[in-house]
Amino acid sequence: MQGARGAEGESGILIVKRSNRRGFSLVELLIAIAILAILGAISIPTFRHYLAQRRLNGAVRELQNSLMAMRMQAVTENRWIAMNIGSHHQFTIFRDVNKNGVMDSVEAVSVKDIHPTYYDVTFTGATGAVLTFYPDGTASTGTICIHGAPGLKPNRLSLNKSGRIRVEETAGCP
Repeated sequence: MQGARGAEGESGILIVKRSNRRGFSLVELLIAIAILAILGAISIPTFRHYLAQRRLNGAVRELQNSLMAMRMQAVTENRWIAMNIGSHHQFTIFRDVNKNGVMDSVEAVSVKDIHPTYYDVTFTGATGAVLTFYPDGTASTGTICIHGAPGLKPNRLSLNKSGRIRVEETAGCP
């Protein structure tokens, strides 16, 4: 008896014929590509939000690390070390030799611009602000608001008198 899938032998065992066909058909490939395209279209907005959040967190971490390094430098060198927020994406760290909180031409140590790496992150409410660490590890108080791409909550970086740096995600920041 000849079946659709093969022939039945003398002992009643079904013998399956093998075809020489290998690989996938065009229809199978098109279905797989369509499924991948749909999954990609669903995941792209989530992935963009994820990348924007990583850039914001990276900029906050860089600023926090700079402040911690300033504190260590102030204690180690027994000097006033200050940070001036120069623009919405740039800050300068300097030795405040005359202790006036203003950067003079001979006091600059380093200028950092976050835009090459974190292009959609800005500082707000802090342009012209100066944060200072003193030789005993204490600091002037201050707050820097860090904003990322639209739709992300800004982060507030606060520096208190004891020199502690606190970062918090906040709904409102000036």
